[in-house]
Amino acid sequence: MILAKELRIGNLLQLNQKWFDDNPLLKNTDPNIVVKEISYDYLLEDELPDSYLINNLELKYLDPIDIEGAWLLTEAGFTKIREREMDFYEHIKSDFRLSQHGREWYVHEYVINPSPMEDGFAFILVAIKYVHELQNVFFETMRHSELIISPEIGRKVKIT
Repeated sequence: MILAKELRIGNLLQLNQKWFDDNPLLKNTDPNIVVKEISYDYLLEDELPDSYLINNLELKYLDPIDIEGAWLLTEAGFTKIREREMDFYEHIKSDFRLSQHGREWYVHEYVINPSPMEDGFAFILVAIKYVHELQNVFFETMRHSELIISPEIGRKVKIT
């Protein structure tokens, strides 16, 4: 389950199967949503462990979207580069980099290394799994620049 504290305006999420089960007349609704509003419902406080609403939806109806492949990164402005026998995905407008190891994705944050390695830098790996995490890390790392992933891109993502 997603927690409201993990989300920011602009994050891409998806409606889960529970929402579609509870709303059968809306079965053709696009499952991908962009967070536009995060609110707290004091009336639900005793009933729900996390009484926040996202776009007026209870959190129980929302799921994160897995970063399932390079196609998503390409659509979001990343290009694939090969360096030192590894594949990286670098954002076209910055030096923000990702790599994939198995099913895990890692953000590479470069720092000056006090005991320099071969290139004088070290990097810290930050593991991410979901699109909203990628958007949030990009925002924090890139001095509050947004990584926009439109719902149209997210339509290629299946409900899990």
